[in-house]
Amino acid sequence: MIAAATVLAVTVAAPGAASAESLVYVKGGDVWLARPSGSHAHRVTHDGTRRLPYVHPTQADNGTIVALRGTDTHRFTPRGRRVGRPRRVSAGLSGPGSLHELAEASEVSPNGKRVAIQKTLLQGTSSNGIKGMTILAVSVEYRSAKTGKRLREVHQPGDYYQSPSWVGNNRLLVFAPYNSYSPEVFVDTFAGSTEGWFSDEHSGEPDPFGRQPIDDGELTRAGDRIVFVRGTNVKGDWSGALFEVDMVSSLSEIPTPLCSFVPAGPGPFSGPSWSPDGTSVAWSNGSGVWTAHLNPSSGDCGVTPRLVARGGKQPDWSRG
Repeated sequence: MIAAATVLAVTVAAPGAASAESLVYVKGGDVWLARPSGSHAHRVTHDGTRRLPYVHPTQADNGTIVALRGTDTHRFTPRGRRVGRPRRVSAGLSGPGSLHELAEASEVSPNGKRVAIQKTLLQGTSSNGIKGMTILAVSVEYRSAKTGKRLREVHQPGDYYQSPSWVGNNRLLVFAPYNSYSPEVFVDTFAGSTEGWFSDEHSGEPDPFGRQPIDDGELTRAGDRIVFVRGTNVKGDWSGALFEVDMVSSLSEIPTPLCSFVPAGPGPFSGPSWSPDGTSVAWSNGSGVWTAHLNPSSGDCGVTPRLVARGGKQPDWSRG
């Protein structure tokens, strides 16, 4: 449960739909696919490296897998056959001048037609990577999955919009965890509107000193619950982070907290991602990919975490 050049379209046959639910994730720089139990795991790609790994793989309902690698998006069938050619969606760090942009997260729509990408605009010298650079903006873009063409940008000066997550095929949840007085969760429509939804205080008064970041969330397919990371969740500072589950009646009403739990193992955490039936979640930490069935009537969500892919990270739980 978040980019740049227009390129020529190519026509490809749609890959056959996968027969069961699956988890797609990264391990050792490559994309892997497995059943939710962790069984039948197989490597989808074979050219990922530590220097240039695949990141943030997601899967459409027809089985198509989309992942970022460097400046490009890549599409694959579940068996690893490439669909089309890589599409450049960011300039990266190698361009001339002091401005650089990175594509840092990707989410494919359920129908596989669009990809939402988190972009970061940086200023500074790229000789030492991003170390010492200044972040100028963080935004979200809609792109064509087939051609890479940018379709729309979600950007507001002063707000860092990130962690896009699809609500159907035409809307996104986007998160602004660094906001102090305005919403941290927004609903954006492809047609062109961005509406604030809620923040850590939910319906209470803004408290910039007590407010916690909200990020990396996802709605169930039914739209009746949302799960998200609450608290600081970065390398070296993740011990206070937890997963919160809220009940949702509509995207125009403040959700109601149901339960929360601390993910197993060392952070920072990636995810969570709902199972298609909305009863379980997957996430990753320093140990690997985990899953857990939820019981929202219990204060701690009644979870019994299970490690299903040791060494894996950035899981996406798909119907495909």
